[in-house]
Amino acid sequence: MNNSIFEIASTPDASLTLFDLQRIVRATLEERFSAPVWISAEISEVKLNRSGHCYLNLVEKGATDGAPRAEARAVIWRSAYNNIASRWLSVAVGLMFAGAFFSRCASIGSLEGGPYDTLPPIITHISPMDYTTNFKGDKVTFMFDEYIQLKNQQKEVFTSPAMKKKPLLTIRGKSLIIELRDDSLKPNTTYSIELGSALADNNEGNPLHAMRYVFSTGDTVDSMYMSGYTADSYKADSVSKSFI
Repeated sequence: MNNSIFEIASTPDASLTLFDLQRIVRATLEERFSAPVWISAEISEVKLNRSGHCYLNLVEKGATDGAPRAEARAVIWRSAYNNIASRWLSVAVGLMFAGAFFSRCASIGSLEGGPYDTLPPIITHISPMDYTTNFKGDKVTFMFDEYIQLKNQQKEVFTSPAMKKKPLLTIRGKSLIIELRDDSLKPNTTYSIELGSALADNNEGNPLHAMRYVFSTGDTVDSMYMSGYTADSYKADSVSKSFI
């Protein structure tokens, strides 16, 4: 991640989107932990969603009073959960037949689908990375944890500054590809592609709000922040409720 986003975050009165905050937290963790880290905790509140993802809580309790000391939410994505479930299926079947052998009885119940999915799709990879400088390519690829769809593209998607030709957005499975048309970019210019709420998951249609991609065709990324005040030249005092 480019250091510009951290500079923006440290600017007084700076406003970050939730998407920017998630990128900062992720970049900080990846910088601090360069290798995978194993965490020891109890598992509670396991919920299997209709989309195939498994949601659960990780809890650490005190050794003396048993009160929770730390708690975090976790997700096992559908592909990983299916792999884990298939490994334990043979064990579960073996236990079921063993129980039937000893008790000579069994009960059959229905599986619940779990709570309704209200979470938007999560970005797993961006190429080139957000806040890239000296951008020379003609496309940007976003990869998500689930299948996605485009909604209200004409209304939600725009660029700042405006490009000569509007980018072409294409969905390919779990990926979003943004193609930049020829001669659309100016040299030494910072561009922001605003996607608004155009992206949503394919099943429930949960939108990913305030999605934005920033890059620069020059050496630096413009902070896109400006501050100042208006003054009355006769009174040598600031002017309230003025508009420039």
